[in-house]
Amino acid sequence: MSRELMLFIFLGGSLLLFSGCIAKESEGGSPIGMIGINEGKIAYESDDFIHVVNPDGTDEKRLSEGDYPKWSPDGKKIAVFTNCNFELWVMNSDGSEKINLLDTGDCPYYHPSINEFSWVSNEKISFSSSRDCYLCDWLCQNEISGYTNIGTINSDGSTLRWLTNSTAPKKTEMGYECEERVRNSNPVISPDGIKIAYSSDNKLLLMNLDGSGKTSILPQDPLLKGGNIASSSWSPDGKKIVFGQYGNGIFIIDSDGKNLLKLTEGENPLWTSDGRKILYYEHGGYGLNLINPDGTNKKELSGGDKRCPPSFSPDGKKFVIGKNSEVWIVNLDGTGEKNIVKGDCPSWSP
Repeated sequence: MSRELMLFIFLGGSLLLFSGCIAKESEGGSPIGMIGINEGKIAYESDDFIHVVNPDGTDEKRLSEGDYPKWSPDGKKIAVFTNCNFELWVMNSDGSEKINLLDTGDCPYYHPSINEFSWVSNEKISFSSSRDCYLCDWLCQNEISGYTNIGTINSDGSTLRWLTNSTAPKKTEMGYECEERVRNSNPVISPDGIKIAYSSDNKLLLMNLDGSGKTSILPQDPLLKGGNIASSSWSPDGKKIVFGQYGNGIFIIDSDGKNLLKLTEGENPLWTSDGRKILYYEHGGYGLNLINPDGTNKKELSGGDKRCPPSFSPDGKKFVIGKNSEVWIVNLDGTGEKNIVKGDCPSWSP
């Protein structure tokens, strides 16, 4: 056999083998037990520091102090809350150029609410916070439920704007008085980036990004028993909002205030990225469930840390959660759980 013929047979066989491998992998996407190479990064907290890691558990890096990480829409920055000092910071995705967004250096001392912030755009963040000295805020929050307001600020720390205006405590001869104690909280940006949904005690409201056009969308309905509104979540098409009411379960309503429906008992609801399901936690527990937007087909998944909502992969086929101080990746249907690292409150980059 000639050398040329032997070389032709060798190269042809190698090409067939290589083609077979490609075809076999493409049938089911990534190989079983593996994560695709283009599925972003996962940020999480561990021992009050922010870390990032690949979805397959490799290339783990510690960045900077912080908790509750949240990625900017373009994945270039991470916003974090610091439990130690109650501050809101933004840093680059590698941990560099960290900025304290609400650092006034003096009174009024802004006191951001834990994990109540979200990105409006790559340049802007919405948040809820008190607006006075910490002592004033501490007195009011401990004696009479306190107050918070919603604001926006650019990710470079410029252009702070308050969108709601619950009255701050006032100093008198008798001490501090809180004239109006409304808790404006839990701002959530609509998918088109035009509206903010937020809770104001027992109301669910919408407003424009500049704070104008405030509208309460909850009807007077016996289903709503007067408890404060907790977290809410927009459907991906922006047509509906799912929300929790303390002690009364999970509800869904059209964004124009029509068609109120109680889905189930539970708390902290979140639409899946494909809009077909809603994730939520059991009341007072760590059980994570799935349910259809019409209240049917409830499915129990696994445990999870309800302090931090699940975060979806860029393709929407998986989500990451924290449970028992570990970070887990789960398929959207609840199968295929995989622990990748120890930590809490994970967030998947876009």
